[in-house]
Amino acid sequence: MERLAQISAVAVPSAPAGANPVPGASGAECLDDSGPGVWLSAETYYTYDGGPQAVIDHYWAAAPAAGWKATGPQPKITPGLLLKDLCFRRESDGKPTLLRVTYSAQNEYSVSVNAVLDGSRPDC
Repeated sequence: MERLAQISAVAVPSAPAGANPVPGASGAECLDDSGPGVWLSAETYYTYDGGPQAVIDHYWAAAPAAGWKATGPQPKITPGLLLKDLCFRRESDGKPTLLRVTYSAQNEYSVSVNAVLDGSRPDC
């Protein structure tokens, strides 16, 4: 739980102007059923009328400014759909931590921060 509090406090880029947290849809959890690694995750869901390209553009600029490094190229979209999550990595307290932005539904997306306790290198 102490580690979960640490990843929740990691510098997560702010949401774009006009994005609103979805009431009751955010939270944090420890996932210990994924094999030898124990995942810690904190996630916030947002509604946003700007569309997936605006979400990509915002986090593509804001995440590196907050110390995150992209794990791959900027994702492509088709009208109204994000084809791949945005994923960024950084070290937090000496352990790899992921920032994932997922466009989950029309006008809704989530931002999650994920870490593993054993120091392994998680992938998006």
